[in-house]
Amino acid sequence: MRQVTPLTDGWTLHHPDGTGQALPASVPGCVHTDLLAAGLIPDPFLGRDETEVAWVGRRTWTYERELPAGGPAHERTDLVFDGLDTVAEILLDGRPLGRVRNMHRSYRFDVTGLSGRLTVRFASVYDEADAVRAAVGDRPGAYPEPYQYVRKMACSFGWDWGPTLVTAGIWRRVRLEHWSAARIARVRPLVTVADGAGVVEPAVDVERTEGGAPLDVEASVGGVRARARIEGTAGTVRLRVPDVRLWWPRGYDEQPLYDVELTLFDSEGRWTPGGAGPASGRWSWTPRPTRTAPASPWWSTGSGCSRAGSTGSRTTPSRPGSPANATAGGWSRRPRRAWTWCGCGVAGSTRARTSTTPATSWAC
Repeated sequence: MRQVTPLTDGWTLHHPDGTGQALPASVPGCVHTDLLAAGLIPDPFLGRDETEVAWVGRRTWTYERELPAGGPAHERTDLVFDGLDTVAEILLDGRPLGRVRNMHRSYRFDVTGLSGRLTVRFASVYDEADAVRAAVGDRPGAYPEPYQYVRKMACSFGWDWGPTLVTAGIWRRVRLEHWSAARIARVRPLVTVADGAGVVEPAVDVERTEGGAPLDVEASVGGVRARARIEGTAGTVRLRVPDVRLWWPRGYDEQPLYDVELTLFDSEGRWTPGGAGPASGRWSWTPRPTRTAPASPWWSTGSGCSRAGSTGSRTTPSRPGSPANATAGGWSRRPRRAWTWCGCGVAGSTRARTSTTPATSWAC
């Protein structure tokens, strides 16, 4: 079974103010929230203080903590970042582990048998944008800020409904994952509807510690199970779920979700010992409008708000204006088409403040 060591405590943030001062850092978090907690910047959501903190996004920032030695007895230990905002170099005792430049994905580094001083050094995304612009030339943009040159949420650079807060930081969880034999690295689900049945074809990528012994992957959903052989590092399993309940836009019918679980087994049918464990997710089957949608016209709608501010960690289910209060009688929009868009400043410019609990999700 995979074992996890959280790395959310013990971080410091080096503030480039010329004094070498190190500040306590919250992880998940971002530079703005740490500086605000330390009383070093004004609240950017009051008055015109947004302009007073513009310098934050143009500096380099460094997060540090100790990477512990030892840990559970497994063949492999990975350092996993669920999200880094945005351009950063990761070092262990001064030795580079990797460089990243995409806020929207996770990263994993092999640190088996290693320990020492873990450093995450963030560069200014403005410097990154300048370098990309020099390499690829000018690209069109609706706003003067260089959001189109970096893989970072565009609302960090301001919007018509929100402030310009160009954040940096470890904005999602970080941990050590200890595992052996094999783990499910990626799952790409193909979900369709055919003759009233739900068809699921998860394409599974597997990472191994060593060797290439055959593996089986078992998928279960809606009371249906199926297995397929993993040859090398990839395989696909196919399931057909009869009488599947379809997902409809709110106001037309219900939005059922199906729990899906994937498990690896060795060639003798045993669950991979010490492996990364089952992978799970929630999927839905969406009707095709040309075949099963109601006969009434559908229209696409969108919503945008910034009532609770752009630093999401200030947003709680009980706070007025939070997404938790976006109910059917409040801000929620009733979509008239199977596809709808929502832009929400509540969870905007500093995502580290955004809760991931179901209570804070939009009911669009």
